[in-house]
Amino acid sequence: MTGVLVEPSRRPLLVPERVARRVGHRVNRRAVPTARVVGAVVLAAFTLVIAGPNLPTALLPAYRQAYRMTPFGLSLLFSAYLLLLVPTLVLCMRPALRARADALLAIGLGAAVVADVLMATAGSTVMLLIGRALSGVSVALSTGAAAALMVALVGERGRGSVATGNIVGALVGTVGAVALAQIGIGSTVYLVHAVATSVVLTALLLALAARSAGDTAALQTGGIQAEIPDGPAVKVPVPTVTPGVIRRHRLLGTAVGALGWAIPGLVTGLVPSLLRQFTGPAAVIVATSPAILLLACAWLLQVLARRPMLRFVRGHELTVGTAMGTVGLALLAAGALTASLPLVYLGCAIAAGGPAMGYRGGMVLLTRGLDPSRQGAVTSRYAAGSYAFSAVVVLGSGAIGAIGGLVTAVAVGAGALTVLGAGLLAVILVTEHLMVAYRSDVAVVHS
Repeated sequence: MTGVLVEPSRRPLLVPERVARRVGHRVNRRAVPTARVVGAVVLAAFTLVIAGPNLPTALLPAYRQAYRMTPFGLSLLFSAYLLLLVPTLVLCMRPALRARADALLAIGLGAAVVADVLMATAGSTVMLLIGRALSGVSVALSTGAAAALMVALVGERGRGSVATGNIVGALVGTVGAVALAQIGIGSTVYLVHAVATSVVLTALLLALAARSAGDTAALQTGGIQAEIPDGPAVKVPVPTVTPGVIRRHRLLGTAVGALGWAIPGLVTGLVPSLLRQFTGPAAVIVATSPAILLLACAWLLQVLARRPMLRFVRGHELTVGTAMGTVGLALLAAGALTASLPLVYLGCAIAAGGPAMGYRGGMVLLTRGLDPSRQGAVTSRYAAGSYAFSAVVVLGSGAIGAIGGLVTAVAVGAGALTVLGAGLLAVILVTEHLMVAYRSDVAVVHS
């Protein structure tokens, strides 16, 4: 069971006007952006960074034809950004780097712009791989930094914002690339993204500079300790389960998150080319429609999960996300084997619950109650595990596809994830009676 204490809601001391009033100084409110404004800019910046690695989704079939890529070569190109992303995420967990989340996010945006230029001007697979790898560095630098800043700026409500940004960024990048490719200027998507990222980078630097001028310690997340009561009282869960149980469920949350993020990796990396194999020279929007459907459904589920109509899901994100992901993957594997487009589409729509609820639920479970600096470190570690597993799945499926073809690649990849999902779901259901503390905490985060 879980004990419940009632405390005033608390948020980091980030509003310089209140500090100024206490010491008798006057502050120009218009000159200092509010925490919500800066938080919106941070979230927009992270969303654009995530959009970068998803831009080639619409161009993968064209790359396959232009460079005569095998299924393994195609999966290698798609997963190249993960090769540097994971070690960079691990590096970003160092305390010296965690303390300057604002600088890391700005550098991540700059790296995204350089990656766009390389991808736009690439004339060989080597240049494409370098550009993809650099986009992975930009994601790694930005992930923990954005997580730390969002918690520092908006408190508990910011804990799952990085997971939401992952979904929205992937959707924006994929849809934008498809729209431009559909009108015949797909390669310009990198330049459009570079310009948009540069604009947001400028806005971020201005917002951070203005906020730092009002409070020099406001955004150095390693030094954020002071908190002030503000707003109505909220229920703060006090878990009474043993540390061993908490550790086991954190491992379970990590595994569910890895499964959840492997789903969009498999669908966006291999399914567009599979669809072209089924339908012939189809339009770009047709080939990428399963990936768009998956990401759109994932975003919609995250939005609806905060509405009363899906209130029953709160606290059960791991269970619901794993169940939906497992069922959807099984349908996707069946659709690949039978060349059934309805099964492929239905599988993608249902599997969206994996990244929408499983990945986000795992992140909230692992980071609940952490200060901004620790939030960034744990988020980086969580993302590193999820991205690494996604790379193994996509590359492994591609290697199998090099021997047996795209149908075999998708069927084996989706089938293996289905087996994993079924095992995780069984563990969750067996131990569900021990998840009371987790449910209570998630309910507070979503409230």
